[in-house]
Amino acid sequence: MHLNLFTLPKLAVSAKLLICLLMVVSSESVPPVARSVTLYNQCSCSMLRVNRTGAVAADNSEDGYEKLIIQSRDYSGKLLIYGEKSRRYLCFNPRWKLVGSKKVRGRQCYFSEEMVVGGYYRYRSTLDKDKYLGFLSSGRQLRGRKPPNPNCLNWVKIDLGFSIGAHNDEISKGSSKFSFEMFADRRVRHSGKRRLHKG
Repeated sequence: MHLNLFTLPKLAVSAKLLICLLMVVSSESVPPVARSVTLYNQCSCSMLRVNRTGAVAADNSEDGYEKLIIQSRDYSGKLLIYGEKSRRYLCFNPRWKLVGSKKVRGRQCYFSEEMVVGGYYRYRSTLDKDKYLGFLSSGRQLRGRKPPNPNCLNWVKIDLGFSIGAHNDEISKGSSKFSFEMFADRRVRHSGKRRLHKG
């Protein structure tokens, strides 16, 4: 084929179509990625839990229900949060209450992940960009409300397979603002306050 002023635009269009087709095929062939984590809320100083009954809470009980799997299906950025022990997906119900569902119920179960200042993560509903995963300092769910403290939307994502020693080496280099010791200390102080309050 001879190249001239008439054939060049056609080649450009064909190239664009080919690129689009390759993007569609590659996105469909991307294997799902899963990470085993624990999510620690900055405001309530507690861990996110999806219990076997479907109840979603934030406390520091370590019985396996705090272990979560964050799944990404493709390059769209949509995530599923799955309770490893309860075998339930974290979802919003129609009233924006967090529940554990046995099945994925549409966009109410999908989140997008974003990192904010300080290395914290926030999880936004893909159904409504103004709704976030969050808890108040009392440990109660936000239920889609705007929090009085923006820290109530912040989460520390703790990889259950990470090395504490290697992490602390990075801390000593000044590459992070969050240490495992700080996390443990905050949990101890917070649980102490709760015991005093109950007494």
